[in-house]
Amino acid sequence: MISSRLCTYKIRAALIIVFTILCGQNSYAEWDQHLATIEAGSKTYYRFCSICHGFNAKGDGSFKEHLVVQPPDLTTLSLHNNGEFPWLKLYKVIDGNSENLAHGSSEMPVWGNQFNLKNWASGQSQFADVIVRGRIFEILVYLQSIQETK
Repeated sequence: MISSRLCTYKIRAALIIVFTILCGQNSYAEWDQHLATIEAGSKTYYRFCSICHGFNAKGDGSFKEHLVVQPPDLTTLSLHNNGEFPWLKLYKVIDGNSENLAHGSSEMPVWGNQFNLKNWASGQSQFADVIVRGRIFEILVYLQSIQETK
């Protein structure tokens, strides 16, 4: 009876190992890509967002004292959204298509044309939409990676 259970456990363990190896071949490449996206997003965040939102995205940037509307803690976005990261809402805030008084008008967000397709794309590149959307996506992936759970 004991040897029968042991045999069953060994078979299960072997199946789990084989399944993990077969399914995990793409996972390593995908994980590397995910980490690269987070790293790129953190660099873009630090360049364009940290002056107001802070190095740790807690809303305590060095420019905070000069702002009328205080920047939010970006590490608690999911907590304030029933545990879901608000992808679309944030995308619209960043690209200027959502009225957000703290970021300026949609015609001229405080970071200029870096994330606003219609402003940035004029005469820049035939791939401007991909570049702009990619920058926003990188920031969103980075912000999602730093969300507090409690």
